[in-house]
Amino acid sequence: MKKDDLYIAILHFGKANLGKPIKFIDLREHLTSEGYEFDEFSVSQFFSALFVDSTSPRGNTPGKLNKEGRYFLEHEGYFNLLEHEELVSARTSSFWATIFASIAIVISIISAVCSVYYSQLQIKTPVTLNQLQLDKMNNVNIENSINTLIDISKQNVTSINALKEELEAIKAHNNTP
Repeated sequence: MKKDDLYIAILHFGKANLGKPIKFIDLREHLTSEGYEFDEFSVSQFFSALFVDSTSPRGNTPGKLNKEGRYFLEHEGYFNLLEHEELVSARTSSFWATIFASIAIVISIISAVCSVYYSQLQIKTPVTLNQLQLDKMNNVNIENSINTLIDISKQNVTSINALKEELEAIKAHNNTP
């Protein structure tokens, strides 16, 4: 027999029958069929607090329950149920967010450890170069050196030509009367 969440079960019954008149007997039969363990007093108190009797001009009378009355779920009870459902949903979302965040942290830690391991492995592994690789490196170094020397020579020729032109201009200026 269920003992938990009797209040919530009553609210769910009211929500399922929203807009339809229900009797206290209907609620009692529903709770019994669902396997809830309850005493008549508690259920009648919850029922009279959560439902309003449409046959009574003033609504419910505290302590008196018209067992043949036609009741509708009060708006306050409905909002209590909505708040409960939002809380349950938020808890579920929070639980799954925590699970996914934990998984992401574990993956991050594992990738960091693997990265460090492979770095250490590469550091400890000796580097070997064959003759072909050495020849290619030497050719690249020689080609780079030659290209650099050619560039410097071109710059020097350009500078010398500029100096010659300036010298010619000075001579021409000095020779004019």
